[in-house]
Amino acid sequence: MSENNILELVVSSLKALSSSMEAMNEKIESIEKRLDSMEKRMDNLEKRMDGLEKRLTSLEVKVRVVKNFVFPIYNVSCKVGLCY
Repeated sequence: MSENNILELVVSSLKALSSSMEAMNEKIESIEKRLDSMEKRMDNLEKRMDGLEKRLTSLEVKVRVVKNFVFPIYNVSCKVGLCY
């Protein structure tokens, strides 16, 4: 093999390696974008979960109020004959 053939082989190998690395970089960038998108979605889901948790807590408080005030009044009313 002559020096020119060896140099051509090295150059073509380097070009192939370079294009392969460019393709890999594009894939990495695509994956990074997808991860960023997923991270934003997770943040939104966490905010929604926090909101739902606050609503649930509010409902629990309302249920306790009903349980502690309305039911005793109802029970007393039934004991004195006002229950239908």
